[in-house]
Amino acid sequence: MHGTDGPLGVSNIPDPQPVTRAFVQSCQEAGIPFNHDFNGRTQAGVGFYQTTTKDYRRCSAAVGYLRPVRDRPNLTIEVGCFVKRIAFEGTRATGVHYFNGKEQCRARAESEVIVTSGAIGTPKLLMLSGIGPAAHLAEHGIDVVANLPGVGENLNDHFGIDIVAELTGHHSLDKYKKWYNAAITGLEYMVFKSGPVTSNVVEGGAFWHSGLGTGEVPDLQFHFLAGAGAEAGVPGVAPGSSGITLNSYTVRPKSRGTVRLRSAAPGALPVIDPNFLAEPDDLKCSVEGVKKSTEIFRQPSLQKYIKAIRFPDDSVKTQKDFEDYVRQYGRTSYHPTCTCKMGSDEMSVVDTQCRIRGLDNIRICDSSIMPSLIGSNTNAPTIMIAEKASDLIKGHR
Repeated sequence: MHGTDGPLGVSNIPDPQPVTRAFVQSCQEAGIPFNHDFNGRTQAGVGFYQTTTKDYRRCSAAVGYLRPVRDRPNLTIEVGCFVKRIAFEGTRATGVHYFNGKEQCRARAESEVIVTSGAIGTPKLLMLSGIGPAAHLAEHGIDVVANLPGVGENLNDHFGIDIVAELTGHHSLDKYKKWYNAAITGLEYMVFKSGPVTSNVVEGGAFWHSGLGTGEVPDLQFHFLAGAGAEAGVPGVAPGSSGITLNSYTVRPKSRGTVRLRSAAPGALPVIDPNFLAEPDDLKCSVEGVKKSTEIFRQPSLQKYIKAIRFPDDSVKTQKDFEDYVRQYGRTSYHPTCTCKMGSDEMSVVDTQCRIRGLDNIRICDSSIMPSLIGSNTNAPTIMIAEKASDLIKGHR
């Protein structure tokens, strides 16, 4: 999976930071073999992440798929709109009601309504439209179009925990927080399309085993960030210093959460309960991920850059200490899935054609239809779902 022939383009970071290369070497020193392609024959190992990059810029699904066709006469794009509910005539989806920022509108569907609001937005929209657990809809005074108890259930996400080290000098991307360094590297990118601006920050990673199971498939994933405090809620290092971050998570967590309505008001935020660490095995595996992360940071190749591991500090020693650290610093990895799962049991929401069970002319084509969370990042699989769904919509098999 490499090259720029497809709509998105897939490539490695052209020039990883020295600390990223040191991370890869440290993993090998910790017993994790090098893997040049996580999407190849073997997932296990350490290497450099591939990114959806084209022409030296990140290529989103909108850039790769929508931008090239936005001038088609049969396509109308409206942005800044708020969808309020899906319209039905009996069990047939006929369109959507939405607000475009100025007035209330309705788009009528001549063929099908395609829902792609993600694992949080899609169940919310369905429930506002009368599709979901009948008792929950009744609580909010919403008329039931289809009693589907699986809508909003089965929420599955990766629970990531970060460790952070302060460096002996400005060896990471943190040095570009200074305006003059940022100006120089910005000019380098404008002129040569090279330099730190081409980095996605999360340059390296690994898939490995916690040691808790006997399977050959890795149960841990690691993301190395050539910087500290790069994401909301992740601790940084002292002002003026540079740092690095290593995130780990259990790739196939057993815990399941929910998405529920707060009220029948379309503008009300949903109630999201990820229910992280509800299953004891998830906590055990998460702890092993943090322990392995600290082991990697203590290997010679990274130690020559590291002044001190700041999170967790030296006070975290016992199993309970590590469990407390996991609970305190764990967070979403932005991989919510599975809230409108595909299947044939009573909790399934869509069939194998992405059609909502019991309804006509409506499909869901996003990460919410995954039956279970995949053991890696979710961007590429979600795009694959949309690719397949587009063929199904066109009638291809």
